[in-house]
Amino acid sequence: MFGSLIINRQIRQLLACDDMQSESAQAIIAKLVSSGKDAVEKLLVATGKADSKHKPALLEICNEILDKAHMDVFISEMDSDITDVRNAAKNVLSISQSINPSALLNKLTDPDASVSQIIDVIEFQKEHLKPEQVVTQALKLSGNQSARLFDMAKGMAKRFNVDNFAVQPSKVDTPDKKIHLLNFLSLIHQENSAKIVSQFLGDKNNMVVMVALGSLKTINKKFDIDTLLSYIPNMKGEEKKLAMSLVESCAKDDLVGRMAPLLTSQDLDLKNLIAKIAVQKATTNSLRQLLIGIEKREAWGKEESINLLIDTAQGKLSEAARPLVKNEPDSIKLLASKLIDVSQETGSFQDMSHAALNENWEVREKAISILAKTKHRLSLKILAKVLTVRPDSALPVLKAVQALGFSKGLEIAVKAMEFEKAAVQREALKTIKILITDKHAQTLQTIVLKKLPTLQTVVRDTAGEVLMFITAKYNLKALPDNFQQLLIQETMAVEPVSPSVIKVEESAGEEEAKTVRDVFDLDELKPGVEWADRYVIKKEIGRGAMGRVLLAADKMVGEDLIVKFMHPELTSDKDARERFVRELKYARRISHPNVIRIHDFLYQQKVAAISMEYFLSTGLDEEIKKAKFTQRKKV
Repeated sequence: MFGSLIINRQIRQLLACDDMQSESAQAIIAKLVSSGKDAVEKLLVATGKADSKHKPALLEICNEILDKAHMDVFISEMDSDITDVRNAAKNVLSISQSINPSALLNKLTDPDASVSQIIDVIEFQKEHLKPEQVVTQALKLSGNQSARLFDMAKGMAKRFNVDNFAVQPSKVDTPDKKIHLLNFLSLIHQENSAKIVSQFLGDKNNMVVMVALGSLKTINKKFDIDTLLSYIPNMKGEEKKLAMSLVESCAKDDLVGRMAPLLTSQDLDLKNLIAKIAVQKATTNSLRQLLIGIEKREAWGKEESINLLIDTAQGKLSEAARPLVKNEPDSIKLLASKLIDVSQETGSFQDMSHAALNENWEVREKAISILAKTKHRLSLKILAKVLTVRPDSALPVLKAVQALGFSKGLEIAVKAMEFEKAAVQREALKTIKILITDKHAQTLQTIVLKKLPTLQTVVRDTAGEVLMFITAKYNLKALPDNFQQLLIQETMAVEPVSPSVIKVEESAGEEEAKTVRDVFDLDELKPGVEWADRYVIKKEIGRGAMGRVLLAADKMVGEDLIVKFMHPELTSDKDARERFVRELKYARRISHPNVIRIHDFLYQQKVAAISMEYFLSTGLDEEIKKAKFTQRKKV
């Protein structure tokens, strides 16, 4: 009590002095400073009311007391009920050169602290603080107080060292704080700031994720793009759109090599994005790594990945893929060859030639299928070589020749007829039928007739169909009388026909046979057509070398039945028809649940036909489609 009276008297004496530099004034100041923290409250009251002459002296006294480690006293006075005391305490703390700003910052979490007042002081002392400290403390506060510290930190962003800052997203307890932190980090263009931001991409709050994505875009520094990719499948709407845009803009070619698993993602948007990036960024080296990754996938994943790249690239990966079809393992050669579009430039034909002759059949057949799409005559030269060097690839070669559509391919087809395999012979005949022109029709009729005895028995039906087709279409000489016998006789050896021979001399003394131009054309039997004033055609069931099989409604009995129409060439003469009828008589004697009953033999408009029972059924192709097979596994 006594000390308080003395302090009050000393303050009054000081306020009475006109000259603060006089000996008496300096003596009073020294006494007040020595009073220490006991004088603080009274000094602050006096400071708040003092005039401009005395106020600086009173503030100086307070500052000297503060220097003696009495900061807590001034902080507590900021909670005073007296406004002058609060303001004066804040002024003293704000201008003090000896204050410990870090200690002041730590006071913010004191339950009894006047947080707003302390933040006011920190605003003046922030130059003595590290921005990392301010942000860390901001995360401990809430609401407006936290926001004030984040705003303060933004002014200190240039001094922020992200390497001295650590945060666990799970410890940031509110979306507002997360958003404030992310907005602040967007000002820090350092790699580690992007890494911190990436940790918030999996947040449950959509707004936090959106801000994190925006911050990554603003920072524009390298970050772990794989982390972002892992979150995209769980994103939706605008955040997903922004994330994919960010990936696309930041992706480099080194990412391409790591993207194989994502090409089979269940997220359609993501895998389309990955394919797009691969097309945009891939180099030969990064594409090699991508293909190695794809090769390690299951068969279904491998096929899905390559097909996606093909559809997306539209030939744009050709340049990067081309070197990979030469010196890489066969599995990589095969995948790379699928990405090359040789229709764009002839320079890649050499590469395709290597691939088409590769020891690996898969590599060969993919290269052959690519050549088929080129629509370029150079492809035929390569295919002809493949047929010679790799005869086991004859079938895909012939299909490629068909797809190319050049009549020059007839030479390859004629050569393929020399092969022993029935499947190859049949495909060669189909190729002839597809590519034949008026110019070569007569020669090819002669060649096929000459080859007919050497063909496998199971192929004769196709050969017969081809011969009848070209004979009728190009109004050629009628087929010889022994044509039917040639179709069924035993296979025999005949001297090979050179495929380069387009003009072949006809046999000496060959008689000119009648044409079939005046015979009814079976192709005119279309749905709705009535034949023989009795049978209304409904649809085609099938066709072959012998003729056409049609479903028809029998107007006489009101039932559906099958009518098998024979090619006119097979039954054009009386003897052939009589022989045919005899065979039918024997066939009608067969009675068994698994054998279709034959009703009648018909002859109209020089066309012979057989009517037989009809029952609803499906073909083998339909049964295969409906069947459920186990997944194919590698042996």
